[in-house]
Amino acid sequence: MTSSPLRASIPFPTHRVGLNCGSAPFRDVLEHGGFNLSEDFVFGVGSGLNLAYHHGDDLVPDAHWRAPLTIITGRAIAPYEEAASVLGVQLYSRFPTNNDEAWLDLKDCIDRGLPVVCEVDQEEVLAHYGRENPLTKRFGWRFGGHKTIVIGYDLAANTATVVENMFPQTFEVGLDVLARMRSTADALYPPRNHRFTLVTPKKLQSSVRAVKMGITKNVQRMREPDYRGNGLPAVDWMTEELAAWPELLDKDRLEASILMASLQCEQLSGGGMYRNMYARFLRQADDLVPHQNLVLAAKQYRQLARDWSSLVGMMVEALKNDRYTIFSSVPFKDALSAIHAGEHRAIDLLDEAVCSWD
Repeated sequence: MTSSPLRASIPFPTHRVGLNCGSAPFRDVLEHGGFNLSEDFVFGVGSGLNLAYHHGDDLVPDAHWRAPLTIITGRAIAPYEEAASVLGVQLYSRFPTNNDEAWLDLKDCIDRGLPVVCEVDQEEVLAHYGRENPLTKRFGWRFGGHKTIVIGYDLAANTATVVENMFPQTFEVGLDVLARMRSTADALYPPRNHRFTLVTPKKLQSSVRAVKMGITKNVQRMREPDYRGNGLPAVDWMTEELAAWPELLDKDRLEASILMASLQCEQLSGGGMYRNMYARFLRQADDLVPHQNLVLAAKQYRQLARDWSSLVGMMVEALKNDRYTIFSSVPFKDALSAIHAGEHRAIDLLDEAVCSWD
């Protein structure tokens, strides 16, 4: 690490372009601490698999996740927290109460050589790479909830150095811009200056134990979620409603919800609504804890990834053509039925594996 009264910079050669901010920054910082795991493995042991379906209304238990669109996503909110728990990594999470406190807290961490994973307004990050969220372009909405890593600052230049999981190179951002990114009050899912750091042990928890714990907890989460909008109950709820979206949702909500489903399915998960990521994890898990059901479940999730991409692709095509009759078509309903059956079958397979372990 290099530092002076005006600047500090943490060498960070462990960055790899990632698929999702719920797992990639944790993976990068974990390797910085001496432990090189794949992002798929972090996602899996972090019980990252989910199916969330809800209308962003008052039925969502946490008001932070309410928004004017209907959500379909395939991941848990914070897989990095579960991953830290099962791997034996200490994760310190804070929500500073104001921007001044947030800056002093961030500076202190960097001065101590700790990369800081910060929650930010994603649109500020995309702007540095000349990209734009289609939902922001269409509706003007900004989105918090995105995680990025800060590894340095320069008070003379008034900048901070940011590592972004979506891109290979770092970028410099003004400290005033960083403060705004971390505290955008009018964003959907506002970032609230949230950050976390990791303290890695001399030795991680056994990978075999971590795999068993991660899959066991994920099965529980899918079978018995906190409310109807998560897990297999959400799969059932979505299956009941999705074909009727053109009648259930007003035009703007329908457009926004399709765009969000497309982002979640293809751009934020590496394709296939996070099912490809989980399939790759299960093959790694089978190397550590051999079980035929892990192989079968991996195959099922690869098929589900294809089914999800097909389904969401039909939704996007309907939006482009402004013709929503495809929602009532046989191919659409067949894809939806395949997803419903496949999601239940995959968890049944994993549940059988879990019950066979000592």
